Amino acid sequence: AVFTQPLDVLGKRKQRITVADKGVSLAQEKYELAKRQVTQNVSLSYWGARGAQEKCDLLKATGENFQKIVDYQAAQLSVGAISEQDLLRVRLEGERLKIAAGLAVIEATRARVQLLKEMGQSDFPEVLLTEPLDANNAAIEPTEIGQVLALRIEVKAAHAAVEEARANMRFQDVSARPDLSILYGFKRVQIVDAPAGVSTAAAGVQITIPITDRNQGNRAAANAEGRRQQQLLAATEAEVRADYFSALQEYQLRRIEVFETLQPLREHARTISEITQAAYAQGGMELLRLLDAERARLDAELAYVQGMTEYQQSVSNLQAAEGVAP
Repeated sequence: AVFTQPLDVLGKRKQRITVADKGVSLAQEKYELAKRQVTQNVSLSYWGARGAQEKCDLLKATGENFQKIVDYQAAQLSVGAISEQDLLRVRLEGERLKIAAGLAVIEATRARVQLLKEMGQSDFPEVLLTEPLDANNAAIEPTEIGQVLALRIEVKAAHAAVEEARANMRFQDVSARPDLSILYGFKRVQIVDAPAGVSTAAAGVQITIPITDRNQGNRAAANAEGRRQQQLLAATEAEVRADYFSALQEYQLRRIEVFETLQPLREHARTISEITQAAYAQGGMELLRLLDAERARLDAELAYVQGMTEYQQSVSNLQAAEGVAP
């Protein structure tokens, strides 16, 4: 009976533990990255669903208000104040609004389902999104790129992968060292023509010296993996830089578009619509001018809603590019 006990006195055990620790750190960073990506997808889907809901409500309200014009034109026709052609034009516009409202309901439903899907829901009930569409109006100042690189989970995960590769390189180098073991045994030998056997205790030290096999293949593979992870880290940092500057530029352009173009356009269209309706009620405006003013107001409202939706999504993209949770 022989007992053998390997002695890990040359650093192999320590390096194995280090490699395992670096692997755990990398797994944690990847987990945080997955969480951040889910949060970003939910944020983008939310604002898409919120904008679709706003469009649906806007078209529904516009259709209800326009129905009053249709009823008024029908009353005017009954007393002979307008021609039947004018009533048909108004009804055609009302039908167009109904069709647009129906399409908006389909779009809002699709966006709501996508939001619930990103949230991991297994059922898709009716929900009311209450976050104001014009939230996050405060301007976001640019962030130093060094701070962005320090906050982005992708860069942290790439650094963790580099550290794991370096730990594996050191482990493969250590694996080429000799193995040391101690031996202890008990041996009983039966001697010929002896009345009893002889018991012998044995102890010794065993050293395995790598002469031809110095783990060259694994060491070369580990070194290549270390260089690959270093290049991936550089690529990740370059991608983060490009992502941040792209998101920042998009945010700035969206903000200018919403607050300097779409918002004044919306207010002007509302003013023109109110003036046109008042003038038409007094008989000083043609029906076609009224319809054009209503179309322009609706187009301006829809453009504002679309612009605000894309602006909110650009805010979410910028926060994600900065490494800040939405």
